[in-house]
Amino acid sequence: MKKLFLVLAILMMPLLGQAKIKALVVSCVDYRLTSDDLPKFIKEMNLVKQADLITIPGASLAGVYQTKAKDLDDLRPAFYDMLDFLKKVHGFEWVYVVDHRDCGMYKYVYKDKFAKDRADETCQHETNMKALKKILEERGLKTRFFLMSLDGTYEELLAEK
Repeated sequence: MKKLFLVLAILMMPLLGQAKIKALVVSCVDYRLTSDDLPKFIKEMNLVKQADLITIPGASLAGVYQTKAKDLDDLRPAFYDMLDFLKKVHGFEWVYVVDHRDCGMYKYVYKDKFAKDRADETCQHETNMKALKKILEERGLKTRFFLMSLDGTYEELLAEK
């Protein structure tokens, strides 16, 4: 993974700081979102041609989950490597995080503790989102967090009132 970022960094060096965009959208890689629902979300947020996109298993979970399990070692560092690099290249101020219901990564991590009902599932996502919000805001970024259903509808969580 680090070799890929090194190659990207070398190729993009002449562009560093040249393009300023509004946001980074972080979403899960789940195929059920990426073809229709995520592009629709980006359009509804007025982020077309104004946002980079990272898709990574678990979205918010990837930014906060720490484990010693060999199969998950690279997720958290990969999340921040991509975020930091894209921030240098495009100078965004906002990070939009889109989690979704029935997430396989959440099921994988939480196993038998994965939420059985909608309210508990929302709480599991909010817990990780709160932790990620703190980390991102400490890095000087503004944040918005969303939980998408598999029918493409979404709700904003942690919204400032």
